[in-house]
Amino acid sequence: AQAFGMAEHHLGFAGTVSLQPSTLLAVLHDVVLSLARHGFERIFVINGHGGNIATAKAAFAQAYATAAARGLPVADRLRCQLANWFMAGPVMREAQSLYGDREGHHATPSEIALTLHLEPSLQAKQRPLAEPAPAGPIHGPEDFRRRHPDGRMGSDPYLAQAAHGAQFLELAATALSRDLQAFLADAP
Repeated sequence: AQAFGMAEHHLGFAGTVSLQPSTLLAVLHDVVLSLARHGFERIFVINGHGGNIATAKAAFAQAYATAAARGLPVADRLRCQLANWFMAGPVMREAQSLYGDREGHHATPSEIALTLHLEPSLQAKQRPLAEPAPAGPIHGPEDFRRRHPDGRMGSDPYLAQAAHGAQFLELAATALSRDLQAFLADAP
């Protein structure tokens, strides 16, 4: 498990810990190459943060090139896949069904619901909030904080319920398991 990711756009909020894109890229690149060196041909990475997507894809591309340049025996068969639990089709459909356009893009009810399912004591902290700022472009941490002062991007996390989180966990686990099986079955 990689506990930290690329969240530089959230650094306007006290307590945020982020890796620079180059650091995350280097970590993922090195993890892939370490596994490839030991003969792993398929690497399936489950992701939980949108800020990691572009960097992870770049890390995989760089790892393919490095594996080939180093002449690793698995280089021509090495495949990586990023699986974003929150973007799994069944999860997205359920979030749309439960929350509609109030799902938003950050601090979403689906994220909060999963958290409430995994840590029920947090339910007591739920409270209604003012209307969120609409989603839009992000141009750095100060811009994000200015546009989205409470961190929400078009979302209403108050709609979250622990029971929804249980549904999301089951849907994500099933979808990602299916994706993993397809990934492993696809011959290079």
